[in-house]
Amino acid sequence: MRRIGAVLVAGLFVTVAACTPSLPKPAPPPTSAVPVVTEAQIVAIMDSLAATLEEADGALDIDAAAARLEGPALDVRRADYVVAGAGHDLRPFFTERDAKWTVTGQTTSWPRVVLVSTKQPSDLVGTPRILVLRQDAPREQYRLWGWAGLGSEMVVPDMTVPQVGSQVLPDNARTLVMAPSDVLERYADLLQKGDDSQYADQFTSDMMRGGIEATRAKILARKGDGQYKETFEAPEGPVAVFATADGGALVIGQVTMTVEAKGIEVTSAVPSDPMPIRVSALAGGEMSTSMTWTYTDVIVFMVPSADKGGPVVVFAYAHTVTAAAKL
Repeated sequence: MRRIGAVLVAGLFVTVAACTPSLPKPAPPPTSAVPVVTEAQIVAIMDSLAATLEEADGALDIDAAAARLEGPALDVRRADYVVAGAGHDLRPFFTERDAKWTVTGQTTSWPRVVLVSTKQPSDLVGTPRILVLRQDAPREQYRLWGWAGLGSEMVVPDMTVPQVGSQVLPDNARTLVMAPSDVLERYADLLQKGDDSQYADQFTSDMMRGGIEATRAKILARKGDGQYKETFEAPEGPVAVFATADGGALVIGQVTMTVEAKGIEVTSAVPSDPMPIRVSALAGGEMSTSMTWTYTDVIVFMVPSADKGGPVVVFAYAHTVTAAAKL
C-alpha cells in the first residue's frame, strides 16, 4: 500500500505601479488539475483540527466544534455531546491522529476533499479510521465532513504517485461498473429490501449490512403485535470520487436510516448494543416501547472498473445514532 501525498502550486501576487509598464506580467493561474495539499500541510491540518476538537470536547461545545466539523461529522458529534451531557462517557475523537496513508484529489475547483487514514488506536479499542476532510472554498479551513471505520481485513487499493494526486471522477463516470451517482441509492435500496433488491448481486456482503440485519432480527423476534419500520435514504450524491490505479474508484457518501418502533420493548431486544443508551439519551430520558431514531451512515465504497467487472465492496463505514424521539 502506498501513502498518497501531493504538491501544492501557489499563485504569485505582484504589485505593479502605474509608472512601470515594462515590468513582466504575472503568470496566469494554473488551468490544469493539480494536487490540492502536501503531506506537510496534511500534518498541519490534522494538528489544528485535533486542537479545536479537543477543546470543544472538554466543554461539550458544539458551536466550537462546528468551526472544524460539517455534514455527518457535525451531526454525530452533536449527538455525542448530548449523550455525554446525560452522564455517559465521551470517547475522545483523536485517540490517534498520525496518518497511515492519504489520498488527495487532483483538481482546480472547490469543494476539495482529502482522505486521511489514521493508525490503529494504541489501546486497540476501535479500528483505524478514514477521515473525509473537505475545503468548501479557497480561503476556508479544511473541515472534517465524516469518518468511517476501516476493517482490518480490507486492503487499501493502489492510488497514484504522491507528486501527481488522484484523479477526481465525475458522478456520472462511465468507466466503472456503476456510475458513482447510483452507488448510494442502490445500496440504500439493498438495505431496504435485502435479497429482494434488484441490486443485491451488485454488492458483496459486508459488516454494516450484516449488523443492521442482526439487530433487526432481534427486534422483530420480540415484535409481537407491535409495529416496526425501517427507511433508508441517500440524501445527496457522493461527496468525493477518487480513481484508483487499477481503473476503479473510491466513492464516498452518506446514507440515512430511520427506524420507527411501536409497542416493542427495544432495550431487551439488543441489551449489548450501545444503541439503547444513545436513543434514550437523545430522546431526553428512558426508552419507551414507542420510539423513532435515526442513524447517520458514512460509507466508503470500492467500485471496480467496467473492464475488470465484479461487485461493489463496502470498504469502510460508520453507523451512528444521531437523533431520537418518543412517539
